[in-house]
Order: sequence, then C-alpha cells, then structure tokens
Amino acid sequence: MSDDTSVCVQDQSRLDPIRGCMTNFLKPSASEWANTSLSTRSVAYSCGAIRRSGETFEHDHDPVEWKVCRQLSDEAARVMKDVEVGMGSSSYAFFNPFYLVASKGSKVPVVLTEEFLRAAFGGTLYPGMSIVIEPLEKRGAWWTKVREYLVDNDDALKDKEEMADGKTTLKRWNAMVRWFGAQTGLHGSAFVMMEGSHLSKPDWCCIDFPYIALGITNAGSLVGIWGPYCDH
Repeated sequence: MSDDTSVCVQDQSRLDPIRGCMTNFLKPSASEWANTSLSTRSVAYSCGAIRRSGETFEHDHDPVEWKVCRQLSDEAARVMKDVEVGMGSSSYAFFNPFYLVASKGSKVPVVLTEEFLRAAFGGTLYPGMSIVIEPLEKRGAWWTKVREYLVDNDDALKDKEEMADGKTTLKRWNAMVRWFGAQTGLHGSAFVMMEGSHLSKPDWCCIDFPYIALGITNAGSLVGIWGPYCDH
C-alpha cells in the first residue's frame, strides 16, 4: 500500500478486505458480475478509488484531504479492531479501514444516496443489487441484525456466558456509533448493506457483499470501515 498522498497509483491491496466480493467461486464466465457483487474487472488506487480495468479518469486530490481520510478511517478501524462483521454472515471476517478520497470540487451530498455510492464505486457494483442505506444510529434494519446476531437470539437467551460475550461485543458497536456521531468533520453517517438474493447460485455457494459504516467529509470523501458479508 502506498503511503504517498501526492501521487495516486494503482494499488490492488485496497481491495483485499472485500476481495471475495469480486471472486466468482463457480464456473468461469465472461460476465464481470457472474455470482459476484463487485465487478471482476475492478481495480483500486491508493486514493481508494475503484474503477474497471482499462478505464482512465483524472486524479485531482487535495493531499490534506487525503491524509484526513486515512487518519479517520484508521481511527474508525481501531474502534472496531478484532470485531467480526457478523450480523449473520456465513464467513469469519473483520472490518478494515475504508476511504474514497474525493477530487477537488466534487459534489458534496448532505446524505448518502445509492446513486452517489454507485458513482463513487465507479460503476463496479452489480447493477441489479439491492443497496440498503440507513442512518448510523441504533435503530433500523442494520441495528436489528447486529442485535439479533449478538444478544437477541435463542442461543444467547439460553446461555449466560454467550449472552455476556454478546453484550461485550455490542458495547464495541455502540462505541462505533458514538465515534461517528462525535466526528465534527463528518456528516451523513450511514450503514450500508448490499444484498443480492436474486443472484442465481447453488445452495453450497457463498457470495460476499460489502458492508460499510461511513461518513461524508466536507469535501465529499467517503470515510469509515468495511468488510465482507457472506450470504450462503
């Protein structure tokens, strides 16, 4: 991974946290979204940008903004260090720093929309995929999934030790929500869940989808944490 915030270079390590999202575990296909949620043609850059291979675009980033994005994403990841994505995922995966540094003069949305998110990902997200965007608050479908996985389930309700472990981890999720709420340089904080139950796959095959907690900087960058949610 490049530490230089003056020159943007291709850096595929930026995709490592969600590489499964662009991996087709079935037979080879000419389609770039054959049982994947992220295009198999996806390439990443040190600024966090994601585009299809072969496409060109202008990088015009403020180095100060870039450094702020890295700092904030690292801080968010520390809050959730060693915490599983969980939420019913079929895989054992964790959150990692996430940022997409905006170019100078970019549009700055008040709230995150699906249109803005898909554009930020350079059109690499599967077009037919469902994207659920909810406020990063302790309510909504995303928070229900967190609680159901940790404490609001039969196993936890029957086992005191499992309930205690669930409550301990839930405190980390609470801390993450508070962290985003305390960042004066971020607005429109949201939790993003991507879903693709419409994708055709055999029962044994898993498909990964990006799950992201993020906020929007005053310059229009996206900053937070992300990890793969495995739908079996």
